[in-house]
This record gives sequence, C-alpha cells and structure tokens, in this order.
Amino acid sequence: MKTLIVGRPQAGEKNDITVLAEQLVAQSGMTVEHAFYEDVVCRIGAAETTSVLVRVADETVPLESYGLVILLQWTASRALGDIAHAVAMYAESKGIAVWNREATAARSTTKLSQLMRLALNGIAVPMSVFCLDGTLLLKHADDIGSWPLICKDVLASRGRNNFLVQDRAELQAVLAEVQSAPMILQQWVPNDKSDLRFFVVDSKVGLVIRRKGADASHLNNVSAGGSAEIIPIEEIPHSTIAEVEQVADLFGRELCGIDYIFDTDKQRYVFLEINGTPQIVNGVFVTEKINAIVTGINQVKERSV
Repeated sequence: MKTLIVGRPQAGEKNDITVLAEQLVAQSGMTVEHAFYEDVVCRIGAAETTSVLVRVADETVPLESYGLVILLQWTASRALGDIAHAVAMYAESKGIAVWNREATAARSTTKLSQLMRLALNGIAVPMSVFCLDGTLLLKHADDIGSWPLICKDVLASRGRNNFLVQDRAELQAVLAEVQSAPMILQQWVPNDKSDLRFFVVDSKVGLVIRRKGADASHLNNVSAGGSAEIIPIEEIPHSTIAEVEQVADLFGRELCGIDYIFDTDKQRYVFLEINGTPQIVNGVFVTEKINAIVTGINQVKERSV
C-alpha cells in the first residue's frame, strides 16, 4: 500500500516530513511519498468530476494513487487546516484511509471545504480549482473549462480580493498582486447581476434578500456598492428552499447566511458560500433579521415545553 505524508516545508527539523518519509522507507521497505500543502490541487465541480491531485517529485498524481494519507502540521493556519479538511473529506469519500481522522470532522473555515463538502453531497457549485501554489494554480486554470473566471480569496468576505479575469494574462497579473492570499478559481456563472442571501434561523429559511450589483462591478455585495431588497420566500422554488436548509444542516449551522446565484444558462440556482457569522446588527434589514431570530427562538421554546 502506498502512503502519502502531507505537511509543511517550513515545519522545522524535528517535524521534517521529508526525513520522516525517508526513514519509514529505510526501516520498513514500504512505499512512502511526501508532499507539501502547496502541492495539493483541489478540483471541485459535480460529484463525479471532483478530484484531488498531488504534486509528488514534479509529477502530479491523483490522491487515489494512495491507500493511506497522513496529514500533519495542518493546525498551523486557518488555510492549511481547511485544505486538510477538504482533502480528508475527499479521501474518505473514495475509501482512502486518513490519519488523523480529526481533519475529516473539522469545522469548515474557508470557501474551499464548503465547496468540497457540498460537491460530495450532490449540491450544484461552480466548477472550482484551488492550490496554494500560484504557479500550479495557473497551470490548472483551463480545468475550469472556459473564460472569464472568478479569482477570489478563500479567506476573504464582503467581496474583498474578488476579481473577474478575462484571460490568462489577467489571471497571472492578479496572482502576482495577491501572492500572500490563498486564491481559488471559479467558473463565472452567467446571471442577471443579482444573487440571493438566505437568512437561516432555527435551520429554516427565515428571510430572503436579493442583492443587485452596481453597474460597473461583477460583485453583488451591498458592501461593494450593490443594493438589496427583501423578496417573499414563496417566490423561491420549494426545491431550492429545501436545498438551502439541507446545506445548513450539512454544516450544523442553525443560524447562518447562505448565498446562491441563479445560472441563467442552466436555469438553476447554484451555491456560492455559507456564512456562519452573517451581518445581523448592521448592514441591511436589521429589524427583519432580528424578528426572524425572535421567531426562531420562540419555536425552540415551543419544542422544549
């Protein structure tokens, strides 16, 4: 059985995974290879096309090449922890053993693991590619399938570090500009310059807010200059409401904001992201959000009687 060890290149001498892999091979004769988190490429789309690739000794191989994946040193940062979480979830879905299983059950902290979890559960998400290494990310840009692309920071919120890039040259310039940020590439979803924020309370959709982008921007965030309006829940298909509530349940989030966009080509709603700490006491429609929370709390009270 081939084993892969994933860790940090700067972990220090006592935690050097290169040395660890060499010693395991020397003492056991097992096939043990190593890679760094910068070598991991996550390609996320439909469940059947989602994959994880790893660059090992200048060759990129599928994670399925290994029977065991050992994830080390992933608690060093939020980004590394979420990469480990995404890799562990994918490995588990393919029957690959993972050490440590803690990474499989970790809390999602970036857009990367959000997309991975939902793709593996059959939820429609934009085709996405992630890698910490900008050169490797650029190499896999064509995996998205078409241009333009969205290039955005998996850690950012409110539209920060979010770019619409028209071609490879623009993408290369953006990656050079934001070298320290972990960026993900996504299919640009054709839309009517709006998206929906589902405000979920007590695991149910309590409020639906349509956000419309400013003319000069691809972003629909109010914080990026967009406008917002409340729309009746009844205007949203029952199947979409059910899916939004399924998403909240998959993350164990009774109170959250979940963003969807309507794909005007495929005529379907597509998941964008889930916010565990949505704006409540600031931003738009504060009174309506508070009322939705009050309703949810009263429902909890009724169930506990």
